[in-house]
Amino acid sequence: MRTQLGFPRAWARPLNAALLIATTIVLTASISSASTIGSTFQTGTDGWKLVAEYLNGTTQLFDPNFVPLGGVQSGYLWTWDPLPASRTYWSAPDKFLGDQSGLFGGNLVFHLMQTTLDKPLKTEAPEYAGPDVILEGGGITIYAAIADPGTSWTAYSLAFASGTWKKMGDNSVASDAEIQQVLASLDKMWIKGEYSYRAGDPATNGGYPNGDAFALSLVHVPDPLTVSLLAFGGGCLLARRSSRKAAV
Repeated sequence: MRTQLGFPRAWARPLNAALLIATTIVLTASISSASTIGSTFQTGTDGWKLVAEYLNGTTQLFDPNFVPLGGVQSGYLWTWDPLPASRTYWSAPDKFLGDQSGLFGGNLVFHLMQTTLDKPLKTEAPEYAGPDVILEGGGITIYAAIADPGTSWTAYSLAFASGTWKKMGDNSVASDAEIQQVLASLDKMWIKGEYSYRAGDPATNGGYPNGDAFALSLVHVPDPLTVSLLAFGGGCLLARRSSRKAAV
């Protein structure tokens, strides 16, 4: 008896295994050579900073705390609210900045967590809620909105493509050309950290008795080639699995 592809049924299982192995080799080789930028926080802060931004636009930098275990893959960063009456962002290091044209069509992936869902800024103090993720470059500032993180690691993925980002100022949708202009000379990548009105240090402020804090883990930007190959490899395996079911 033969399968739909014309091979003896006894060959079907070895053929499936061979296809899986070949696909894995291609994907592994592609991933190892891809220009993925990332921070896994295995040994330290990896150059990430905290930026406290006042409503008038002035800023102040702070160093986050590093914990080697308990993150998405290894470690993570955390902090209390470093400065009252300000918005707090995670500021990406230099390796995420500069000419990142090749990342257009890829995704910015990151993970956030907070220790309380009480008193969200969006309802308690919307003036401090601010844009969630900010990119600036080429004379353009764009931003994206995300849902508030939970009390366990919450994953986010933002596509570098039209439909995800808006332009600061007029809030119009950023075009592909404008996103490419930003990525070509990326000067700033900020990810919002503070989402609760109670994210303060109880040791210095009695108004925050619960010690509510917020954290960042595993930030990476796989290039479009890696994403496409992963999707292609997954599609090949699904198609092959469907063929097996049809042949039975």
